[in-house]
Amino acid sequence: MDIETFRDYCLAMKGVREEMTFGSDTVVFKVMGEMLALMPLKTLDFKISLKNAPKKNQDLRANFPGIQGAFHSSKTHWSMFLMNEGISSKVLKECVDDSYRLVVAKLTKALKVELATL
Repeated sequence: MDIETFRDYCLAMKGVREEMTFGSDTVVFKVMGEMLALMPLKTLDFKISLKNAPKKNQDLRANFPGIQGAFHSSKTHWSMFLMNEGISSKVLKECVDDSYRLVVAKLTKALKVELATL
């Protein structure tokens, strides 16, 4: 998967917006204001950091050499996907979907209601 395909996939999800929360170097994808993915722009390698459950992150890192603890994030809750290491689009999409569900599940009741109306 390339950068534009990843971006389009994230933005197609209900309530997801992109921001430059950390400056012009990193695109942050948020659902209802809560982070689900980060994508650094000024790097030679295509990398993505995703939020996932701790057990899922452990399993991913054990099974895919191109997935490791995310840089500048909680290694328990975030993993970095080194896309040049052969991570399939299928695996990435499953992880993005999991990240989305995880973030939505932790939204306040008011934000869940607002998301449902979008």
